[in-house]
Amino acid sequence: MSILQALIAAKLSGSGGGSATVDAALSETSENPVQNKAIVSALTGKVSVSQGAANAGKFLIVGSDGNVAPVTMAAWQGGSY
Repeated sequence: MSILQALIAAKLSGSGGGSATVDAALSETSENPVQNKAIVSALTGKVSVSQGAANAGKFLIVGSDGNVAPVTMAAWQGGSY
């Protein structure tokens, strides 16, 4: 086995370093990658499908309180949101 093949085999087996800790939940302090299902879960709690359909063509702005507000481009540009 060549050196390159040995390095690739070690990398694929996890013994050659390069493995990363992947978080199962969102965190304000972690710098690790996060699982897709944690992101979907967090976003699902912000906007329902019916809200998304009713507000098509609008921006959805998340306020500091976590509430979502639909805003049209005209309202955004006019500062009346």
